[in-house]
Amino acid sequence: MKKYLAACFLLLGSTLVFAGGDRCNASAQECLDGMIEKFAHKGWMGVEINKNEQDQKVINKVIAGSPAEKAGIQVGDVLVALNGHNLGEKSEALENLYAEMKPGAVFTYTLANAGKQRQVKVTLAPIPDEVKAQWVGHHMMAQHHQNAVN
Repeated sequence: MKKYLAACFLLLGSTLVFAGGDRCNASAQECLDGMIEKFAHKGWMGVEINKNEQDQKVINKVIAGSPAEKAGIQVGDVLVALNGHNLGEKSEALENLYAEMKPGAVFTYTLANAGKQRQVKVTLAPIPDEVKAQWVGHHMMAQHHQNAVN
């Protein structure tokens, strides 16, 4: 299963690569500057997500004190919909919602667990500095260390 860190764009399986795609083509400094700028305006939910065999997004970790924890999201919950839009299908409506995921924004997630669905409202928070540092560090090691080796 592929593991995802979910900021606000969570779900979305976003790999947090500044230049997009699987390989970052920006210089290390350009990438760092871009990530800092991007993270300054993004909201954070505070979960880690895996995809299961059915390609559904499943919560595998809820960060203590996070907006997700406060909303009642639990490990094992399957993310079904965001503001009524099915997360299993790409759509322009979802892309527009992702663009609105800023600190203070409120989103309604439809979750499934044990055969039952429920909805929760999540108020996104700013991404904590320690989380930003972890994401930037991981990206720099994975992408720019490889660039230096080649």
